[in-house]
Amino acid sequence: MKETISLSQPAAVAPPMQKISRLSWSIILVLLIAAVVNYLDRANLSHRQHHDFERVRL
Repeated sequence: MKETISLSQPAAVAPPMQKISRLSWSIILVLLIAAVVNYLDRANLSHRQHHDFERVRL
């Protein structure tokens, strides 16, 4: 049995997206800042640890 597709009827459309609330944006911003601080902290600690090891070897 063949199923016919009608071009005159629109396909199922997803419901319109709701705007992201200010609270959601605030949470995203806090998580982004935390990720940046974590990255900078790890980079700084890694550099200091490497530097301290070189000082001990000399």
